Amino acid sequence: MKIAQVPRRFVRSAWGGTETVVLETTKRMRARGHDAFVLCPDALADEAQETMAGVPVQRVPYFYPYAGLSAHARDEFDRAGGNMFSFTLLRELQRAPQLDLIHLHTGKRVGGIGRYVARRRRIPYVVSLHGGVFDVAHAPAARWTRPSRRAVEWGKVLGWWVGSRRVLFDADAVLCVGKRERDLAEQALPNQRVEYLPNGVDIERFAAGDGAAFRRRHAIPASARLVLTVGRVDPQKNQLAAIDALQGLRAGGLDAHLALIGPVTDEAYAHQVRRSVADHGLTAHVTLLPGVTPDSHELVDAYHAADVF
Repeated sequence: MKIAQVPRRFVRSAWGGTETVVLETTKRMRARGHDAFVLCPDALADEAQETMAGVPVQRVPYFYPYAGLSAHARDEFDRAGGNMFSFTLLRELQRAPQLDLIHLHTGKRVGGIGRYVARRRRIPYVVSLHGGVFDVAHAPAARWTRPSRRAVEWGKVLGWWVGSRRVLFDADAVLCVGKRERDLAEQALPNQRVEYLPNGVDIERFAAGDGAAFRRRHAIPASARLVLTVGRVDPQKNQLAAIDALQGLRAGGLDAHLALIGPVTDEAYAHQVRRSVADHGLTAHVTLLPGVTPDSHELVDAYHAADVF
């Protein structure tokens, strides 16, 4: 089968769980003989085309249909929640020869493009929900629209054209990585096929790591209980709660250390995290690593070093 994997963006500098799932599943589909590839907008990207771990990645131009959107607001949208549109993405999906399946990892207008093309070509499409659709706190959801408050949106007609509000209803299946998201999706989509498909783990890759070396590199005492959090630095991931928990552990007499690994998708929140660490007097007991790439062995070593994940 020829399968187009369509996330909202796909770059190493803003890597997260969705990107990992897309890359790993595409690798395994290709290993089974399928012609699977990644096609997405070029948000935050420096290269239009590249090959990642044997997976072809093609990125295309896009835009945000807002009048008066600042460069800073565009960057915020790129990092989280931006509702973009791409005529080039539509064209590339329409022109891809012998395409059998479109696998969407996003909704909104980009998801609508996938739906529109699938219906035009009379091929199936499925949607993976990686959290944050039905199971999302009010505050993060409101924050995703914050950058556009001083701009005028004119893109609703584009969403109507491609059927962005019908993406989940018209999909051949909706896949959920979390049970709560699955339960909420089943309630919201009673006539839809909803499946629970949890994220997997590359056992071979994570079987071998050097936890002691990781601790030495980052001056983490061998005797400390290391708590590891991996995820983008963002209010939705709530690293501040981990810092508060660390403060409580240390106040209770436990020699605990916290390692936070993940790209910064909200700089203002990252500043709050750093400020909280300093205000709690935890600078020597918190290790911040925002630049660990997805293919780095540093991540494997971090898991081996951790006592609690």
